[in-house]
Amino acid sequence: MEKKFIIIMVSVILLLSITLGALLIAGPGINLNFDRDRNISLPNIGNFFAGTEADDATLGVSTGDVEENNIGGAENRTWNMLLASERRANTIKSDTMEWAVREISIRTNGVINIEHFPDGRLGSRELVMEDVMSGSIEMVLGFIPVWEDSRGILISLPHLVKCYEDGMTIFAYGSNTFAVFNEIAEDNNLKLMGILPGELIGIGTTSQFNPETVWDFDQPSYELLIRVLPVWIFETVADAMRLRTIGIEERSEMVTALVEGDIDGWLGGSPGENLRYSSVINYFYDFKSITTFDKIFINRDIYYSIPENYRRIIFEVMQEASIRAAESQAASNVRSLQAMRDRGITVFVPTDEEREQMREAMIRRHWPIFADEFEIGQDLIDRILEDIR
Repeated sequence: MEKKFIIIMVSVILLLSITLGALLIAGPGINLNFDRDRNISLPNIGNFFAGTEADDATLGVSTGDVEENNIGGAENRTWNMLLASERRANTIKSDTMEWAVREISIRTNGVINIEHFPDGRLGSRELVMEDVMSGSIEMVLGFIPVWEDSRGILISLPHLVKCYEDGMTIFAYGSNTFAVFNEIAEDNNLKLMGILPGELIGIGTTSQFNPETVWDFDQPSYELLIRVLPVWIFETVADAMRLRTIGIEERSEMVTALVEGDIDGWLGGSPGENLRYSSVINYFYDFKSITTFDKIFINRDIYYSIPENYRRIIFEVMQEASIRAAESQAASNVRSLQAMRDRGITVFVPTDEEREQMREAMIRRHWPIFADEFEIGQDLIDRILEDIR
């Protein structure tokens, strides 16, 4: 009898063990609530990558610094990651990233800890991007170099946005433009989290343009001689704007030329930058032609090694950061324009219709040259155009 009882008990224990093991492997987790007070949920190991697009991801953790708590499982690990940026500290972009890493830590209860390094502290732009692609560094605020993937230069299309408010939709998740840039990121083992705008540029002058033609890029504005930085993008944009230009590299030489009357203005400065030259310019034309947009990237493999709920938080916060940066840039633009007026500079701002006319002219006159220069397919251009037409 005793022998029969032992055999029965052993069989029951084996059956329970097999059942528990199968549930742990298949997921979801098991809720152990023995005393009706403590509720301990085991991790959903079997469903770790369920519902994600990372079908080829390795079941594992970040190549970054990972700490495990006493209870095992992905939900109980801490991810300590680095975010590199060459942008100066205490600027809109850097302040936005500081907000984002704090917010991610708060919303994940400290599970995702990201340390932000501005001012190029982790290395040059090119080397840092290579490190993020390989996973040596987890995140970066920057852009993929042209020699790595020329399609990334699409972010610099002139007059892609007419204003900062445009950027809140054109560069947000759900747009064709965001999808294009994320596809480019995926091809380079990256995931795109968000896009931060820089300051949109205009022209500061000592004399006035012809008001009848200044906003019409199909008409020449040769009455003034405008300095441009002698690089391809500025030279070709100025040509599409029908400006008469001269290349001057150093800002100090530009100021001297303005004072001595050798040039009549300069292309390439935001309202904030033109404030620095308020003693030598009398007018500012708020074209909002081009700017430096930076993308927030994370290494793709690392991103998909993080549990889905935390991935979602990282992405949502970075999307919010993109909106915050655009709002901050727009507010800064308004303040700078008013500050110029306060210093006696006459500010000319085009109407919405004139801005649309400028963009359409730039699409016709410059975008094909841009696509040819960087060997970008018309299919990508067409997808972006769907967002703005």
